[in-house]
Amino acid sequence: MVVDWEAEAEFARRALLGKETVAYVAGIVDGEGCISVWTSKRKDRWIGIQIFITNTNVEVLDFCQKVLGGVVKLHYHGTAKHKTSYRLSISSRSSVKRALEILLPYLIIKKKVAVLVIELIKSLDNRVHGYTPRDLEVVTEVKKLNRRGL
Repeated sequence: MVVDWEAEAEFARRALLGKETVAYVAGIVDGEGCISVWTSKRKDRWIGIQIFITNTNVEVLDFCQKVLGGVVKLHYHGTAKHKTSYRLSISSRSSVKRALEILLPYLIIKKKVAVLVIELIKSLDNRVHGYTPRDLEVVTEVKKLNRRGL
């Protein structure tokens, strides 16, 4: 495995953040964010993993980005009835895993999902191709936990 030393240094810097800062960002992820997994519908199925936070306040997302990494982009152009919204996306497995490991002690609502996604990433990282039946169970369980109204 090739080590991305720049990413490792950035992760170490974030790990030195104060507890209050990380707890604040965890609260935003709990309330406004989504930890998502999915499988492709193609014949060569693959599993996608992403964390995203959508908000109308870009400054909040910029703050979260400094803690977690990722990319902030315009999500929805506002209209007369709706504000413009922005989205912070964290998409690479390694970045998602690092972000969840930082947030895990402070998550409340999404803690179960975070634990499952970390398990899934570790499982996927331990092999070159394919996925196990347990990987698919985790995907199903995360989808169930992410349903609205639960």
